Amino acid sequence: MTKKTEKTDAVQLWTPSEFKGSDLLPMNATPATEALAVEGVPLVGSENIEQQDLVLPQLSLLQGMSEAVTSEQGPENAKPGRFLHTLTQDIYEPPLRVLLVYHWKSRAMFPKEQDSRFAGVEACMSPDGKVGSVYGSCDECDYTQWGENRQAPMCSEAHNFVAMTDAGPAVLRFSRTSFKAARKFLSGFAMAQAQGKNLWAHPAIVTTKSASKQVQGKNVTYYMMEVAWQQSEAVPPDWHKAAYALYQQVSAAHKRGGLGAQEEKPSQPSATQRDFGDVPY
Repeated sequence: MTKKTEKTDAVQLWTPSEFKGSDLLPMNATPATEALAVEGVPLVGSENIEQQDLVLPQLSLLQGMSEAVTSEQGPENAKPGRFLHTLTQDIYEPPLRVLLVYHWKSRAMFPKEQDSRFAGVEACMSPDGKVGSVYGSCDECDYTQWGENRQAPMCSEAHNFVAMTDAGPAVLRFSRTSFKAARKFLSGFAMAQAQGKNLWAHPAIVTTKSASKQVQGKNVTYYMMEVAWQQSEAVPPDWHKAAYALYQQVSAAHKRGGLGAQEEKPSQPSATQRDFGDVPY
């Protein structure tokens, strides 16, 4: 006789494997509460907040000229090669382990004072990577094209991922020298998705590596990101529900054109953008 298994409403505990680095998985979150949105129970308290007012913080990879590093008022332990959470101002040592729930591509162009190509050019942002805020269709825009001798486009693409963390959702942006790493990651994920897996089925590991470049006669060290899917680590079903709830919220905001991230539309180019060309910030 087969023993009948009692159904329980208890949230399945998640005890991920040991990780050497900054573990940002939402282990201390309350997935049962967030999963209520999936089951149709309304979440109240945000009735007066417009969707376009919601701006996601960023897990930003710091460079030598990042404001958090150069400013005396910057967070303690802010050093090149580390990550800054732009809302909490916490600093994290790489590698990071995160739960990714959403992806989109974007474009941005910020005029650079030292580059004559930008004379008379306005800053232009495209949250969907298709239509810019100033120059229209990205496919037809001259600023998105590669120049002679493989000169980088004036407008750069970015792969953006929303990570679900204990501190809430945050954006990881893979642009310029980190862009290819994200594209490689997405190619592998596309094959896994064909087997019925969502992005949040396994955590992602974000690592960094350094490189150097000659800028104005000086050797400058900068950092870039790489990302891999930790397929040996399975995410429990309750976190799948919570991740799906966040996915729905972010997806709806993106479709309305109201999905933004801190530092995506700065009032003026940062020192890194002005002085270091295509070195990522």
